[in-house]
Amino acid sequence: MTMLAAGWAEKLAVEGIFKHSTGRLGENLFSTTGPKFDCVASWYSVWKSTASLGVGKYTQKKKTVVVVNYAPAGNVIGKFKQNVMPLKEMNYI
Repeated sequence: MTMLAAGWAEKLAVEGIFKHSTGRLGENLFSTTGPKFDCVASWYSVWKSTASLGVGKYTQKKKTVVVVNYAPAGNVIGKFKQNVMPLKEMNYI
């Protein structure tokens, strides 16, 4: 799963595109040209029922693309309540 994510991250960065793959896994995408980034903060938390996770990152010409594949896929209609934890207030210093 990690190799699949890494390959897709490379393809997106090299071809200058930003779209989901057509696979059956769940997938999160992130792209930045900044020197520092927190891609996970830009996504909602992983589903509670997630059992497998693969992460790939590729940087080309100051552009970084991160792809995360996970299984089983999330965002399933009717499964949100039991798989997504309530938001918690975050205190940043």
